[in-house]
Amino acid sequence: MRAGAEPRPYTAQSKKYPSPPTFFIFYLLSFIFFVPLQRDKRTMAPIIVFAFNRRAALERTIAALAAADGAADSDLYIFVDGAREGKEGEAQKVADVRQYVTTITGFRSVTHTFAEANRGLGPSIIAGVTEVITRHGTAIVVEDDLIVSRSFLTFMN
Repeated sequence: MRAGAEPRPYTAQSKKYPSPPTFFIFYLLSFIFFVPLQRDKRTMAPIIVFAFNRRAALERTIAALAAADGAADSDLYIFVDGAREGKEGEAQKVADVRQYVTTITGFRSVTHTFAEANRGLGPSIIAGVTEVITRHGTAIVVEDDLIVSRSFLTFMN
């Protein structure tokens, strides 16, 4: 307040809080839009991992996912693309990745899909996500070079 200024009388319009009806509406909307829904273990979103020819990177990704809270209650889908024509040594790298994928445990279920030929990243992702979303309605998509935190699955679900 400036020196010498008269204080203003208190009126309902001078309040700094919303009116009761406005407050009540925002309060209800906060429960509808901002309170996270609790998911039980049976409704954990499935995890989709796309892989190609990098076994070491995939092993780190799977180890991090398996160590995350909720992994044992999650379904894991792994899509491995085929080797590209004319790329020397790539067929062996893809075969190594596929062999590793068949040994993965630590999840409620593990489903793997191996492409016969190289589809490319875009078509592979579109086909894989479409398949899982059609079946489950939701999914967590991870590429083969991500390391997630222990709370990743809890946060994403």
